[in-house]
Amino acid sequence: EQKELDDLNRRPPQFIYWHALPDIEVLKIWPNTDPARLHFKAIEKWIEANYNPGLEIPDSQFLGRVWTRKQ
Repeated sequence: EQKELDDLNRRPPQFIYWHALPDIEVLKIWPNTDPARLHFKAIEKWIEANYNPGLEIPDSQFLGRVWTRKQ
């Protein structure tokens, strides 16, 4: 996670598409996954600190969102 976070700091994208599935949905697909390892908390915090939530893109069941970099 730290390597990816370092890369994001070096070259932050203008936009991020974040489709945050509920934990239970991920576990339905990958039932042997350790629930404690479902999130990259440092990256999620970085996105929330450096990007503004924008356009919502719903699909049939879940919501994705395009985040725009803060200036």
